[in-house]
Amino acid sequence: MDRKISWITGCHDEIELVYEKAEQNERIGMLLEELEQMALSEAEESCGLLLMNGKPITREMVLAMPERDKEAVMYYLSGVGLAGFNSSFSEPKIAVRFSPHIQKVLGCTLFSVLNRIEKIDGTYNVRFPKATLELQLPLGGRKGILKWEMLIMQLYPWLSVSDKTYNA
Repeated sequence: MDRKISWITGCHDEIELVYEKAEQNERIGMLLEELEQMALSEAEESCGLLLMNGKPITREMVLAMPERDKEAVMYYLSGVGLAGFNSSFSEPKIAVRFSPHIQKVLGCTLFSVLNRIEKIDGTYNVRFPKATLELQLPLGGRKGILKWEMLIMQLYPWLSVSDKTYNA
């Protein structure tokens, strides 16, 4: 696997476990490589959604940043795309609510979602051998999501993924 992101910041503290799974499956590895490229492109293109010293971050600033800072930009952009992540321990359901900005930061946000699923993977799937991951998307936010739903189900076979839209 040709990694473009080292994840040296620790922002996504369990993401290395996702990469370990990818090393065991070439298809997962290819999708993860594609997701990395997507997140890096989003960091350059959508960085203006974030402020540094009270001013929007520019593409030029991102291009000049060391890898550690680029990872931080991707991490903070994931917060722009993720409106909620709730796992219930009373029913086998995880609800992920994406913000209206999701199409601008989908790759960055998916790394956050993968990290969060990985955090609960060991305990949640023991309690619920089969569970549903419900992706709540704003109207128009479903574009391009199917490929990533498939990635999630390959990484976490105990999860089935469904999605529904909401009016933002």
